[in-house]
Amino acid sequence: MRCRKCYTIENFSKFLRRMKVNGGDFILTWNSGITYFRQSPEEYGGISVEFDTRMGEMDTLEAIRKRRSIRRYTDDAIPKADLETIVDAGRLAATGNNRQPWDFVVVTDRTMIERFKVSGAWIEKAGAVIVVVMDPVSSWWVEDGAAAIENMLLASTALGYGACWVEGDALPREALFKTLLDVPTEKRVMALIPIGVAAELPTPEKKPLEKVLHWEKY
Repeated sequence: MRCRKCYTIENFSKFLRRMKVNGGDFILTWNSGITYFRQSPEEYGGISVEFDTRMGEMDTLEAIRKRRSIRRYTDDAIPKADLETIVDAGRLAATGNNRQPWDFVVVTDRTMIERFKVSGAWIEKAGAVIVVVMDPVSSWWVEDGAAAIENMLLASTALGYGACWVEGDALPREALFKTLLDVPTEKRVMALIPIGVAAELPTPEKKPLEKVLHWEKY
């Protein structure tokens, strides 16, 4: 859907996060995504622009680049609709033979969240914790679970939240978590995903592309 509007510079700046020039066109990045528009200098009273909205929330590649493992939160609550959107991203992950061997337990009760502190004291400040429950009857339950977790991490980032994949500190306490959450004996608690409004923005160093990319042969 395309539309034309005229904004004064003052009104325009309320929406603007950053703007850069690209061959006569402008590229706007909003909190909700990227919008492309073309300037019409012949019109007075503001800037006339033509919008072309390319995505609903954050662009997928932008979410991948911005994703961080966040371990400090403001302890603000997360709307139920956002949590459902995040879990739905996990539900839609790639899965071997379409087995979809997963369930997701969303914990928002503050008392229950505090019980997860045994896997990290910082978890108590999370607005919610998603517990990833897998069915090991599938031969690919680990791979499928990892795909679902990554989808949810990216969805959290796209919606403006911080999240963290907690597995190494969760698996040794799997029996405890299964008891707390009434998880069937035959299922596995693969990981916890604490989610919240980020109170930090870590900048871990990543290997440069040229160090890991190989063409044709190793």
